[in-house]
Amino acid sequence: MGLTRQREKNPASHPTTCPIARKPISIQQTMVLIIAEHRFLSVILDQELRWNAHINYTLAKGTKWITQYRHLTKPTKGTPVKHMRIFYIMIAIP
Repeated sequence: MGLTRQREKNPASHPTTCPIARKPISIQQTMVLIIAEHRFLSVILDQELRWNAHINYTLAKGTKWITQYRHLTKPTKGTPVKHMRIFYIMIAIP
């Protein structure tokens, strides 16, 4: 993964710039592919060292959890509020 914030003009003109094109690296006739983002120490970084991919991943994970939690707490068929509060304190907060 090549790390740089250098940008070049975008021929499509919107947005006006885009990250520079990276070329694959060859080490002893083995091609090393260039990737756009990588997970390192549980943090997702992109080739420009920005946090956007990690923020999107975290928001999706939180949204998924909240949706599942909401399904458990339905007023008519769901778990009582007393039990869901204990569940939230013991599982969600830590």
